[in-house]
Amino acid sequence: MNRGMPVLGLVAFFVAGCGNGDPVSPELTGGSQLAAVAAPQPLQIFVSPNGDDENPGTRKAPFRTVQAAMDAVPEGEAARVLVGRGIYVGSVYLRSNVSIVGDGPANQTTRIVGSSGLPAIIGSSVEGVALSGLTVQAADGGSSDRSSIAISLDSSSGVVLSHNVIEAGGGQSGSAGIAGSDGRDGEAGGDAAFGG
Repeated sequence: MNRGMPVLGLVAFFVAGCGNGDPVSPELTGGSQLAAVAAPQPLQIFVSPNGDDENPGTRKAPFRTVQAAMDAVPEGEAARVLVGRGIYVGSVYLRSNVSIVGDGPANQTTRIVGSSGLPAIIGSSVEGVALSGLTVQAADGGSSDRSSIAISLDSSSGVVLSHNVIEAGGGQSGSAGIAGSDGRDGEAGGDAAFGG
């Protein structure tokens, strides 16, 4: 009789049922329910309107700006930037594997607002990013030919937007178009009364 097998089965079942009572989703762990237990938790960095960008970004000593939190993540490390209720003005430049989680869009309490005609959130060649629980507000277009863009992603993959409110600002008028070429003269018409 192999006594080790039932114990392993019991441990796997017990681990999968721990926490809030919900089983661990196999999709989230690559099919292995034990992988969720062994996986390291990503770095968590905190942001609050009452914080200070000289702080270490902990729950008790948060950063003041979202960009300061993004800049504090060590190169190549995965992290979650947890943003408290408030309004944060200024563009945020995304980094691969660094997600931003707000307080939820229901009351639009965590708001990132673009400034100087730039998008509120900018990502170039990023991957593995999630933006959730945010209200992202585009700045008004800053000058002629400037659009109002809330989120700009270029050459990026694996970016997930969920539970967000995205608001446009006012775009600016474009520059005048160029003059078209002269048209051709029309053909002489017939006499409508005589059908031709």
